Amino acid sequence: MSGQITSDQELFLKPLIEKVIEHENLKMYYNSNLKSYNEHDILAKSGSIIRPDKLVVFPNNEVVILDYKTGQHNTKNIKQLNDYMEVIEEMNLKIVKKILVYINDEIEVKEV
Repeated sequence: MSGQITSDQELFLKPLIEKVIEHENLKMYYNSNLKSYNEHDILAKSGSIIRPDKLVVFPNNEVVILDYKTGQHNTKNIKQLNDYMEVIEEMNLKIVKKILVYINDEIEVKEV
């Protein structure tokens, strides 16, 4: 609740985070030379607010959306990514990839 990670939590979380950022299909999106936004609120023209887990913006205004999930695959997750895409495209940005990252016992990357 305080936003602080305990030593016990760190022992569990650190290897999991490393598995995500070093994953063959994801590591290119954790490049410090790229502009990225993590959990930033975006106000849609409709007045609704979206908060994608991660947006990676390339110099040519192309964007990759990453959304992290736990548990089973769900069609609601794909709909959520498509909703994000609609709002972001209203900002004259081009979505080039939408990626769901399932974090369970293994890291599963699903491009939708």
